[in-house]
Amino acid sequence: MDQAQTADLLTMAGEITGHRLRPEQVVVWQRALAQVPLDDAVSALIEHFADPVAGTEYLKPAHITRVLAARRLAASLLPPADVMCGIHDGYPLERGRCDQCTRYPGDRTLGVRPPTRNLSELALTVGRTIPEEA
Repeated sequence: MDQAQTADLLTMAGEITGHRLRPEQVVVWQRALAQVPLDDAVSALIEHFADPVAGTEYLKPAHITRVLAARRLAASLLPPADVMCGIHDGYPLERGRCDQCTRYPGDRTLGVRPPTRNLSELALTVGRTIPEEA
C-alpha cells in the first residue's frame, strides 16, 4: 500500500473506533503494511473488527498481518485442487480414485456428481472392506 491507501485504511478504521487520523500514524502504518495490497488490508480490517475478542483491542498493524497470516496458513493446509475428486466434493484422490468412487463405481461412469444417497444405503457399506484395484 502507498501512503494514500494507508490513509484510506486508517480513515475507515477511525470511522469505526472514533479515533482521529494523524499524519505521522499514516507514515508508520504504511511502513508496516507496505507489502499488503489495499483490498487484503480492508478485508482483514473488517474481519478484525468483526471478531468479538480481537475487535475490542486497540487496532495495530499486527492485527491486519495476523488475519492475513491466518488466511495464508489455512490456504496452505488445504489439499491442492488436482488431488481432490471432481465427482465427490471433499474426497481426496488416492491412486487416481477417491473412497466414494471405489465404493460406488457407478458414479465414475456417470462422470457427474451423484444424487444424494439415502442413509440406509450408506450404512450398508460400514464395516466392509474397500476392494483394492488391480
